[in-house]
Amino acid sequence: MNIIQGVTILKDAASTAIYGSRASNGVIVVETIKPKAGKVLLSYTTDLQTQLPDLSSYNMMNAREKLEFERLSGRYTATLHNQQLELDALYNERLGNVLRGVDTYWLKEPIQTGFSQRHSLSARGGEGAVIFDIGTNYKKTKGAMKGSGREDWGANINLNYRTGKINIANRAFVTGYKSNESPYGSFSTWVNTNPYFEKLSSSEKYLAYRAPLQWVVAPYLYRIPSIMLI
Repeated sequence: MNIIQGVTILKDAASTAIYGSRASNGVIVVETIKPKAGKVLLSYTTDLQTQLPDLSSYNMMNAREKLEFERLSGRYTATLHNQQLELDALYNERLGNVLRGVDTYWLKEPIQTGFSQRHSLSARGGEGAVIFDIGTNYKKTKGAMKGSGREDWGANINLNYRTGKINIANRAFVTGYKSNESPYGSFSTWVNTNPYFEKLSSSEKYLAYRAPLQWVVAPYLYRIPSIMLI
């Protein structure tokens, strides 16, 4: 945008007369600054952006509310006596966590403040009817999910020859990117994790494990032999 000299909007008959039927709906003509003969015009731009995760729209139940909701919905009620004993033990264990003050807010665990920076550098020059334009750009983004990010880069070269009514342009460009997905998985997994689960150290694989029920709950819901998931 630093090399733009002016913008002209042509409508109706004026655009059609100059550019043909394809311009019947109008044309936007962007005119760039012509470099001075024998001199090279350098241009550098940069911008910084910050992304702050907004969790205010999530109205989740706390640990006590979630456990009571499960009890009222019949989560801990069984038809067989031996199953009821196991479900009672499971409920009492989770109730014990609630009474101990366990109320983990899992939504904040996988997120961070995102940040991105972009840089672009261009050089323009030429003399008479020949004008050249060389540019490069780079952008690095750190995502709002921990461990996520992306790098974008590109370069271009434009050669333009213009004299009278003749305009010959040759444009070439190359782009690329590299991205990293967050190892924390999908954010919805953390939204659905029960708040009565206690946050343990990074050496602990599971959020909760109980025998003889053999139920296991993990952040990414891994399945292992003879163990079922809830």
